[in-house]
Amino acid sequence: MIGTNLFWIAYDTRPPFWDMAAHQSGALRIYGAFQTTSFLEAIQSVGLGLTGFYPPLYQSIVAGFYAVFGRTVDAALWANVPAILLLLVATYGIGKTVLQPMAAATAAVLVNCYPLLLWLSREAMMDYWLTSMVALAMWLLVAKGFETSRWSLVFGVVAGFGMLTKWTFVFFLALPFLLFARRHVRNGAISAVIAMIVASFWYVPQLAAISNLLSV
Repeated sequence: MIGTNLFWIAYDTRPPFWDMAAHQSGALRIYGAFQTTSFLEAIQSVGLGLTGFYPPLYQSIVAGFYAVFGRTVDAALWANVPAILLLLVATYGIGKTVLQPMAAATAAVLVNCYPLLLWLSREAMMDYWLTSMVALAMWLLVAKGFETSRWSLVFGVVAGFGMLTKWTFVFFLALPFLLFARRHVRNGAISAVIAMIVASFWYVPQLAAISNLLSV
């Protein structure tokens, strides 16, 4: 999967367009902020809206790849490689809770080969990272739930980063979260608070902008 993606990226000469171009532009602004200001000032500017209406985690990952591999379209697309591995591992983890290891491994491979995900993995779109973050959070729920405060804390951090990936994260996890949290209300509440604290880094400064977007 990763090998075919790298081959595709190497031979795909199309310029970025629409959302792909917008996300790469946001990543370039983040990259520039870290190059021209102090670390704390750059972090603050990311929270204040360098990525427009979109949460900044995906663009920040792309900016990191720019820093390592150079500011190229290929480097931006390589940022999906960790997400491919994350989705593979998380899907296998979910599968192992109900399937034999071989069947779980097959499911992990298949999910990366679905046509939509295969396309997303080769574009500068945040949705592949969103899928991986949802799968990781779901794995934590089905494997650990809220039985201990430690794993509740971990889930809260992952959920917070999921919300910093894209706002639609909550729609995929809200119902499963409620189903598992009703068994351990206190730990579920702890994880929710942690998630809100992590996500507040971007959502609190952007409340006015989000309200304007929703009112259009």
